[in-house]
Amino acid sequence: MKKPPLALILTLFLAVLVLLGLASACVGGVPTGFSEVMESLFSGRETGNSLIIRAIRIPRVLGAALCGAMLGLCGVIFQAVFRNPMADPYLLGVSGGSSLAVALGSLAGITMGFLPSIPLLAFLGGLLATSIVLAISRNNRRTLILSGIALSGLFSALTTLVIYLRRTELANIIFWNMGSFASMTMTKVSIMAAVFCLSFIFVCFRSRSLDLMLLDSQSAASLGLDIRRSRLVFLVVGTVCTASAVCFCGIIGFSGLLAPHIARLAVGPEHRRLVPSSALTGAIIMLAADTIARTIMAPTELPVGVITAILGTPLFVMLALKKENGLW
Repeated sequence: MKKPPLALILTLFLAVLVLLGLASACVGGVPTGFSEVMESLFSGRETGNSLIIRAIRIPRVLGAALCGAMLGLCGVIFQAVFRNPMADPYLLGVSGGSSLAVALGSLAGITMGFLPSIPLLAFLGGLLATSIVLAISRNNRRTLILSGIALSGLFSALTTLVIYLRRTELANIIFWNMGSFASMTMTKVSIMAAVFCLSFIFVCFRSRSLDLMLLDSQSAASLGLDIRRSRLVFLVVGTVCTASAVCFCGIIGFSGLLAPHIARLAVGPEHRRLVPSSALTGAIIMLAADTIARTIMAPTELPVGVITAILGTPLFVMLALKKENGLW
């Protein structure tokens, strides 16, 4: 069956994202109406809740959307590079490695005052995790996910140890371990937006390389693709995106798994269409998850990772069963 035009699908996804973002900006401890949110966004007049909307809710909405878009983009990258539909920054241990590095930095006292050190540590931790998974699995698709899950468990245990040793920084470390957008600021949003835009533009221009990576190595090489170099470059881009999301938003699992699979249902497997669709789908999923996390047990706020795990775990099990039955 012929897929709808890409422009139409992206327009629909973007419309859903904007409407969801406006609805999310209305939700909170202080009820606000749609008109009040619009007035706070587009007029310079100060209203009763304009400060709350501009300083707290808008950065949170933008941060959640950017985090979801980054993880959706990373999911596409990792699934193509490893030729594994279950590949995901969380399941491969990249998120856990980034979080552990930031937690260790907190233990050493080097990340609490200088913002650029946080993304750097997160990137190095994610890169180390990726290297370890590759070394263990040796590009074996069967052991790749198992290696990543085992490594994630190890990183989680080590992070728990850091929490025990650094109780004075307990709140900060728990934040990275559970995932939240409560402390999002426009400064963080700006950094995330810069990383995402650069990564997104690069991946869009190199989307054909991702298509070729799904072929066997000989076929890809015969079509002019340098497999090793391309894998390395895409892994660095995916790690940078994951690290940027983790260092500001914490570990939020399964979003990078959900978004590409949902996007494939709408646009198909071609990466020229899949990359932008997956980024928008990830943004929608994350924004919806954050809105649910803030409202389902109000005034208590659930970690966003709880919602994404509830959504993503059934998909992971379904994919595992399909692999076991030889359906892909």
